Amino acid sequence: MIIKQKTELEDNGIKVEKPDGTPFLPNYALKVEEVTDSKKEEIANDAKDFIEETNEIKKVYDVKLLKDGVEVQPDGTLKVKIPYDGIKNPILIRKNASGTYERVEYKIEGNYLTYETDELGIVSIIGDKEIETSVQGTYTPNIGGAITGDGTNTNLYIGITFITLGMISYLLFKRNKQKDTFQ
Repeated sequence: MIIKQKTELEDNGIKVEKPDGTPFLPNYALKVEEVTDSKKEEIANDAKDFIEETNEIKKVYDVKLLKDGVEVQPDGTLKVKIPYDGIKNPILIRKNASGTYERVEYKIEGNYLTYETDELGIVSIIGDKEIETSVQGTYTPNIGGAITGDGTNTNLYIGITFITLGMISYLLFKRNKQKDTFQ
């Protein structure tokens, strides 16, 4: 049985490869876990030097390289690709071996933030907060029109308006005619 060596390992959308393109041995695997919200709070406290008021932690991953099922650090440099799904103004930070956070310089390649490292671990993407804007009430500039997609029949409203105006005109005419007869 021939086991094919892989030049790229992938898990949970994250990919790693060797910059020189050499393959990984078959006993290597990538294990990536998306980190829980409680861990995000811990990171927000520990990495507050990197997070401004207009930022928030968007994604946190625990990236591990496994050799025969045991976690190991790379024996050289790896190119890491992390999907960022259009996060505005992404900042990438990584928890290093000493337990402190450091900013990671990256390049955008397609839908990935890519960087090279010789150490894997917890990686966080920080991005701009999404500001919710809500509008109270409704304004429809084109009643029943193509812009709003409203299927209301405007001809019905126009017809009712003319009928109403006609009735008001008739009643005013009738009232004026009655005044003329009694004088």
